[in-house]
Amino acid sequence: MTQLEAELKLENSMDKSQVQETLKRMLEADLQKRQELIERGELFEGYHPEMEAIHAANTKRLEEIISDFGFPTLRRVGEEAAEAAWLVVMHSVGNPPFMRNVLALLKGSEYEGEIEPRQLAYLEDRIRVLSGQTQIYGTQFDWDENGVLSPAPLAYPEQVDELRRSIGLPSLAEQTERMRERVRQEGDTPPTDPLAWKQKSEEWAKKVGWL
Repeated sequence: MTQLEAELKLENSMDKSQVQETLKRMLEADLQKRQELIERGELFEGYHPEMEAIHAANTKRLEEIISDFGFPTLRRVGEEAAEAAWLVVMHSVGNPPFMRNVLALLKGSEYEGEIEPRQLAYLEDRIRVLSGQTQIYGTQFDWDENGVLSPAPLAYPEQVDELRRSIGLPSLAEQTERMRERVRQEGDTPPTDPLAWKQKSEEWAKKVGWL
């Protein structure tokens, strides 16, 4: 699809303001449920069914938006709505085909120059980690066997800081400290049984199709 064809499609499909408002509501629903579960002390006990339901509904709605409108990029819908769309994609972990399709779409010529490199990096890393592969940019974290929040295994550990700098990210050491401070503030704690936690995570990944 050419740029002109894409713009003509926008004119004949969802209105820009409708997409912006829809994405705003979708993100608000996600963040409100997350905060609610934090306050209830239930967010960090695996993938909570209420959170999973919000993510699934948002994924379905974003699929419809992409089909009708195209992917909501910064140029098309502005910063706030574009960031909301990206976060919805990042939270679409229960739908592996959707996340993979979005990554392929955003790497294509139609969206060249419209997507921030850091966003592609985060999405690619998340897909790789969920698929049981090593990550490239060190954006994904989990509890290690010692109960310490750490980066998931890296494909190129010696080059990771150089790769991160190339897309405007801080060093891995800086990001690790930020992530550890964030979980401290939110009250997240390592699993009491790391082996059971890992087994449960793998069972979920197999169930939804990552493994």
